Amino acid sequence: MTFIYWDPHQGRYRIRRAYEPEWVEEFKDLIPYRDRKWDKQTKTWLFAERWAAPVQTLCEDWDDDVSFSSRQEQEEAARERTQGSRERTQSFPKLSTADQHAIEFFKSLDLKAVDAAYKSRALRLHPDVGGDNRSMQQLNDAYRVLRALLSKERN
Repeated sequence: MTFIYWDPHQGRYRIRRAYEPEWVEEFKDLIPYRDRKWDKQTKTWLFAERWAAPVQTLCEDWDDDVSFSSRQEQEEAARERTQGSRERTQSFPKLSTADQHAIEFFKSLDLKAVDAAYKSRALRLHPDVGGDNRSMQQLNDAYRVLRALLSKERN
């Protein structure tokens, strides 16, 4: 799964996806150095707004499941929140209906149960026990987003 969304704090788009060296090379070939930046802390790429459509096309060529949230969508959501609407925060990508249903289901669980499920799955997917890096990265990404959403909902 690939997430592309506007980061208002950076004034750039941010992309989160599993690591694939060939994809990274294509991404670097597409976007000039001055218009892209690797964020080591969040393990995401940042890129200039003018590259949003070409990056979305590149990702769709590589991945069937691409979530794209435009700057306009993010800014509209921020305006709605300011008017008292209970929308998700700008830092999270737009979720599909299936993702929203999953979040609703997980809201009913104790965070300890979510953590236990993650740890159980991680023990099977970790590269040190025969799993692969891509599957483990996808699990980590999903867990990080889910945990943040659940924590925010409960506060």
